[in-house]
This record gives sequence, structure tokens and C-alpha cells, in this order.
Amino acid sequence: SEDMPQEYKKDSMPAVTAEAGGRLSVVLPSDISSASTTWEYTLEIDDLEMKGTAQEGAGRAFTIDGLPQNEAYVLCLKSADNHVQLAKVYGRTEAGNRGGQETLTQLQQKIREKADAKDQPLTWLFMGDSITHGAAHTKGYDSISQLFEKYLKEDLGRADDIVVNTAVSGATTTDAAGRGTYAHIEERMEKYHPDIVSVMLGTNDTINNAYEENLKKIADKIKEVNENAIIIFRTPSAAPVGSGYAAKFRGENGAVARMKKVADANGVLFIDQFTTWDQAAAEYPYLMAGNEFYLGDGNIHPGPAGHLSMTLQFIEACGLDTNTRIAELSYPFT
Repeated sequence: SEDMPQEYKKDSMPAVTAEAGGRLSVVLPSDISSASTTWEYTLEIDDLEMKGTAQEGAGRAFTIDGLPQNEAYVLCLKSADNHVQLAKVYGRTEAGNRGGQETLTQLQQKIREKADAKDQPLTWLFMGDSITHGAAHTKGYDSISQLFEKYLKEDLGRADDIVVNTAVSGATTTDAAGRGTYAHIEERMEKYHPDIVSVMLGTNDTINNAYEENLKKIADKIKEVNENAIIIFRTPSAAPVGSGYAAKFRGENGAVARMKKVADANGVLFIDQFTTWDQAAAEYPYLMAGNEFYLGDGNIHPGPAGHLSMTLQFIEACGLDTNTRIAELSYPFT
């Protein structure tokens, strides 16, 4: 992975103010460093990522110029020696706008509050098929549940949390026999009485009204077991352009739209992995080519980089802290 900071200053945030003409004025917090520190910044605006360096000068301030106006941004600052990284700043390049902490939705806030209560252990459950299972195609690297467990225990200090992965290769949502998740709901969810449940199903399903009905049944059963549980739906992740899977996931009657419909109607957090990967592949086709990038088998199963991508999106979409080592992990491509 890339060089990472030795320390994350989560309580030290630079003051950032947007000015006219696409400029950000950045003032470092008074408790950080000395006047000789060189800072590296990463600025994310829409799909753009800008990097640069700034020598701290008089007044502990510098500017970033030439930015598109009236756009949302995320600014990350770290010292060039990789000693320290400051808390990320979220804002808009709209004159007068002052950056601050990320704005969370109601569901994200609930997850953040649970994660912040370190004296109350949580059980996180991952339900799904072979993709969540993470077998074979990870090539010995961590799957999403393994990466997330390291994030919880090492980055958030939640040493007493339990992460369970009950995903089964070939699983569907159906309540019929065989590998249907609802048919085996006791083994795959009930017995663990989970607090937060991630459900990623649809790759092996026939996508029709029954798919929606089964997702609703699974959500109802989770609430029946723990009325305070938070449910997360994650769409199927990836499929090469032109494949039968991609056609099954897209469109108003595809798996993504149907899953979102059920999520919106039932207070479920919805994470659209497929569209994120689909858009990335449209811009960078190599990401879905062969088995060296997002895919581990060149077809449908994520490889190491794919599982990492899903993990980072999961952490961010849950409203959890992204200013950590695991949340900023990256694997170099060949």
C-alpha cells in the first residue's frame, strides 16, 4: 500500500473558507506543527482529484486557486513527511462557504452514534452470496468482512465488536429450499441477533417481483429479531459491460432499482455498488478487464482490489470515520 501517516489528528481541522473566483483559503489549526512544515493536500471535487503542496507561511495560511465554482469538495491535508494527517474538511467552492465536518443522513448518524459508543459492543453481520463470501477469487487477500473487522478493531478501537460473515456461494434471496437465504434465515442471521446487518443479494436471483418481496421478508425478519437493528442493502457489485449480469442489474426493472425501492420503503440504508463500479469502468475500462483489477475472475467475482473498493465505499456510506488507515488503504496496480 502507499505510504500512510503515522498519526491521524481527528480533532484538528483546518479552517477553510471559499472565496470568489474558485479559491479556497486554508488556515492550519494553531496546535499543529511549526512554520517550516510542508503540507500536501488532496482535494476531491466531483470525480476530480487534485494534489498539491503548500509551505506553511505567515499566519499559518495558504490558498488553493483555479477551482470550479459552486461545487462540493473534500479537502485532506497531511505533512509531507507522513507524520500527521488532519481531519478532512467538507464544503462547497461557493464564496463565503466555510468548510466543516461531513453532513450525515439520519441512518448514517445512527450508525455513527453506535460506533462512537465504544463501551457497547456490537455484532455486525454480512449476509450474501459468493461475492460477500470472498472465497477463492480474493487470492489470499482480505474480503470485505475481514477488512471491515480490521477497521473496527484497529482504527476505531472497537475491540469487543463481533463481525460475522454468513454469506454462502450461490445464495439467493428466495424462501425456497436449496441455497435460499430466507429459507436458512435462522443459520444466516437469527442466531447471531445482530445490531447492524449488511445484505448483498441479487447476483444469483431471477430479478422480478419475488426478488423485491424476498428482500422485504429478510428486512422484516431482521427487525423481528432486533427491532433496533440497522439494515444495509448493498447492490451487486460488478459485471463487465455487455454481460448478461450487467443487463440484469441495470434499468428500472433491474436489481439495483428494485433493491433501492425496497430500501427506501423500509428505512434501509442503500449502497449502490454497481453504479459506482459501472461509472468507473466507463471512464477507466481496464478496471473491469481481465482479473488484475476490480475482478478476480474476469467475470463477476471481485478480487483483492474489488473487495477493498467495496470496503471503502461501505465505510463512507455508513457515515463512519474515513480519516483512518484502513479507510485510506490502497493496493498498487501493476
